[in-house]
Amino acid sequence: MFVTLRRPIRPERKHMKRILFAIGALVALTAAAATDVTYSALRSARPDGRTIVLHNFTFDRDVYHVTLDGTLHLLAPVAGTTVGAVFTGRGSYELTPASNAERQSLAINTNDPALKTLRDDFEAMTIFDAGMIKDLMKAAPAAGAPDATAERAFDKFLRFEQKERKSNLHIRVLQALLNGETNPLFLAVPDGKKFSRVVLMVDGLGYLDGEETAFVSADDLHGGMWYSSHLRGEKAHPVIRLAHASHYAVESSFRGHEEIRGTTTIDVTVTSAGLRVLPIELDSRLRIEEATFADAKGANWTPLNFIQEAEKEDGNAAVVFPTAVKQGEAFAIRIRYSGLNVLKDAGDGNYYVQARTNWYPNVGTFTQLATYDLTYHYPKALQIISVGDQTEDRTEGDVRTTSFHTVEPVRVAGFNFGKFRKISRTDKNTGLTVDVYTNPGTPNIIKEINQALDSSRPTSASIMPEGLYDSPMGQPDMYGGPHEVHLDTNGLAESAMADAVNAARVASFYFGASPLKHISISQQSEWDFGQSWPGLVYLPYLAVLSGTMRAEFGLAGANDFIEQVGPHEMSHQWWGHTVGPATYHDAWLSEGFADFSAALVLQFTGGPRKYNAFWESSRKYIVNKPARAFITNQEAGPISQGDRLSTWRNQSAYQALVYNKGAYVLHMLRMTMQDRTNRQNPDADFIAMMTDFAQTYSGRNATTDDFRAIVQK
Repeated sequence: MFVTLRRPIRPERKHMKRILFAIGALVALTAAAATDVTYSALRSARPDGRTIVLHNFTFDRDVYHVTLDGTLHLLAPVAGTTVGAVFTGRGSYELTPASNAERQSLAINTNDPALKTLRDDFEAMTIFDAGMIKDLMKAAPAAGAPDATAERAFDKFLRFEQKERKSNLHIRVLQALLNGETNPLFLAVPDGKKFSRVVLMVDGLGYLDGEETAFVSADDLHGGMWYSSHLRGEKAHPVIRLAHASHYAVESSFRGHEEIRGTTTIDVTVTSAGLRVLPIELDSRLRIEEATFADAKGANWTPLNFIQEAEKEDGNAAVVFPTAVKQGEAFAIRIRYSGLNVLKDAGDGNYYVQARTNWYPNVGTFTQLATYDLTYHYPKALQIISVGDQTEDRTEGDVRTTSFHTVEPVRVAGFNFGKFRKISRTDKNTGLTVDVYTNPGTPNIIKEINQALDSSRPTSASIMPEGLYDSPMGQPDMYGGPHEVHLDTNGLAESAMADAVNAARVASFYFGASPLKHISISQQSEWDFGQSWPGLVYLPYLAVLSGTMRAEFGLAGANDFIEQVGPHEMSHQWWGHTVGPATYHDAWLSEGFADFSAALVLQFTGGPRKYNAFWESSRKYIVNKPARAFITNQEAGPISQGDRLSTWRNQSAYQALVYNKGAYVLHMLRMTMQDRTNRQNPDADFIAMMTDFAQTYSGRNATTDDFRAIVQK
């Protein structure tokens, strides 16, 4: 997802729900969490009294070295296999990083600059490792009553899974059990002395973008991905994907504006042998009501078991096939679901989508491309702006139905919803048609600010959205008095139109023509949040405020953001949607490239002064130590660490390095390659390189090494 500022604001408002929908939602919420019997048995498996005594038993799993001296309490068998156990006694583990970058990551997260090996002791550990347990069971386990200490330790693990980690580890264990995997799975949750809320993992499928080994902390203050790497000695390899979706048919009904009911049909081809358990990405507020599957022709629909735990706990979703599906086999999955608060009413015809990449069931967005048919049913007084080309628009009674289709495969589908005014223009230079949609109403946040101003209260942190004054823009000055905010969405429309046209012209010149023929620019009702969808761009509500208003609020520092957000998000149509990043290590190929593109727009619209000011501001931000940070941005690690750069030691590092430093890499390349003797086009070599990269990886996911190879040409 392409985001310009770090913290979107999500104001909570209460609205009356339609009685019939509320009853339906209640039924869905009280339905069984899962319909698969094997999963139910796994989820309920507890220490059953079988034990194995271990004396200084040691084993290695990639970079982990584990020592156990005590008793292993086996969990009840599931489908004839004992997949897990609880250890009690004296134990320890060591994590010796496989690379310097990962050693640095651990050193930063543990606040131990000299760290070479992470080590901790524990008295209890829940372990899922069916292979190791099978070997240990060759010496017959002792039988007896379940041990109370082991039961308490396992209960603590379950609370961790549900309430703290909020990630369903049991689904991954079920996959290893039913999918016929040949690579062993190791999951361990120790009750450590120093680190008590962590997961140790070595996963043959790859936990994070294909990386098999991970150390994850769920600590409220210090949590995150502390370690992630391929197996020691292994080079990067393609991410293992269980299935590929070629088409989505998504039908959504909005009832009461904040409620959604949907049915999504996914055309899927299995890309892994022996598939039975397939995880599904779906916002946990959307509750699955039914799942079915059919052959590739859409015939013989058969009930499909599904998994989905409590909404506010480990609510991940998955479907379970009755028998293994062969590699290469194609079929369709249909999922029916409903939920509340996925779509938020921001007041006066303003709405925004809270579930941005999983408002519909999917098997992977951004990394996989698919075609879409999107149908929306909603109150006739409102409008839908969507990814795709409109194919239908009709009204029956109070319900309006609008449908869209994507001719070419795209990475993700999205929409905006509300009341809009529209202006449209076709740029003769690029042939691109730009539609700009602005909202004529006044959202709740503006009304609240006006109420505060009428009361002569200062517009400080008590009034202004949190994400604004806590960002690198700077904190607003104290300002009070009986002033009132007035919106100028007409001005926003003209400004957004100019930004889109200028960004398209610059990108077409430097990177080659976009396959896009049409783009929709839409105002959306969050203050500091811009986003780019294929053919659709969200602009933050902050852009509605005039420069004078921003100055009055002490938000003059936001002017640069407003100036850059439109071109940045528009540039994602080239960098992010046409050429996508392969993994989180390559996110700078999207965000950094989009920031560089925005700088080019500044040069051609504001001249060298604006362009140079952009780079000087970026340089200062890269080397800066933000307020409340413990390390400077540049000390957080290389840009290849992606979003893992943001840690409790410095939340701003991802923005500074992936966006600003990523852009600086292209700026330095441009300056290095510039030929001042070529007065007609001193950037000819740089343009040839960037166009080559854009054309070579159009519709593909590129790595940093891919870009390096193009540069070396």
